[in-house]
Amino acid sequence: MATRKPTAAEMTALLTFHATLSGAFVVAYLKGDEDTYGMHVFVGYAALIAIALRVVIGLLAPPAARCAFPGHRPDRCWTG
Repeated sequence: MATRKPTAAEMTALLTFHATLSGAFVVAYLKGDEDTYGMHVFVGYAALIAIALRVVIGLLAPPAARCAFPGHRPDRCWTG
């Protein structure tokens, strides 16, 4: 399979995902013991939303796309 250079939009999406996920984990870790439980919950939900969006994008992306999950073939899902 030939590889291609990611587009600017793909790189922006990837960097945004990683920044959101790592930032949420760092803030949740740092705010876990303080009286800022609301912030801890908010960044927890932000991390869950980022992961859920990544799963949806990985499942809906064409198999040749770089953001698709490795080995993902929609025609083979849920067959026995």
